[in-house]
Amino acid sequence: MNKYHCLFKESNLRGKHVKNRIVMSPMETNLMNPDGSISDAGLVYYLERAKGGAGIIIPGGVVVDFPVGNPTLVAESIQDRLHVPGMAALARGVHSYGALLIPQLMHAGAQAQDDTARGLNPVCPSADAPIEHLPIKYYHSNDKEKLHTLTVILGGGDVGCETGVYLAKEKKCHVQVFEMTSMFANGSGTIAELILQMQENNVNVNLNAKVVEISADYIEYTQNEESKRFDCDYVVAALGQKPYGLDLIEEIKSAGYETIVVGDASGSAKIGGAVLGGYNAAHSMN
Repeated sequence: MNKYHCLFKESNLRGKHVKNRIVMSPMETNLMNPDGSISDAGLVYYLERAKGGAGIIIPGGVVVDFPVGNPTLVAESIQDRLHVPGMAALARGVHSYGALLIPQLMHAGAQAQDDTARGLNPVCPSADAPIEHLPIKYYHSNDKEKLHTLTVILGGGDVGCETGVYLAKEKKCHVQVFEMTSMFANGSGTIAELILQMQENNVNVNLNAKVVEISADYIEYTQNEESKRFDCDYVVAALGQKPYGLDLIEEIKSAGYETIVVGDASGSAKIGGAVLGGYNAAHSMN
């Protein structure tokens, strides 16, 4: 007997006929319209999977508190009546191929970092204890003769943290990562390994820290409503999914500072290209 004979076996799910056991699992597509409605590209994406024979289609990351709970910048939603026509068209199309449509309802909570960066306040559970993060170490101008290059990385995403590990390990830099939210490297599938590498190479993370000024040899930032200063030689901008910092970058360049821009700080980029850009930027530092 074929060991996959059950794969194409019909079944019932709460009274609904399911033509086979093939399920398209939920995933973020980044194909939807900015207002949360389903785009033509998003509709075609799901219908092609239904046409291909899947018995159940599960659209991923359907936001229920749009736009505050967005997991990405272009997620689908069923928050408002304007989202109904697209979702209805998707349902009719999926049903026409004999498949079920089961949307994954989602609110990103504390992981809605793009919303946080835009000044929105996502609803999420309160922490029972302070957030644990890597120890913070400060290095000052008086120590520069004893230390190698002091490097600040703006943005604690995957690219920023991985670039920090490379600079610390290969270039012998002392690296401090500044992240304006309460989480870092939250998109990493191997976060435990990344944290271990950061600890081994003394890459330090400063959370809830918003950089407000970059000068020739230091940055100024706010943390817990307190203004602080950190001395540094290099600043690496790894500013997140959307290039909000383009004006800042141009301002730095116009001030006469040598500037290297990588990843999403230079425009929307995929993770592979961003990592390569950070790698090449690190190699260019003397």
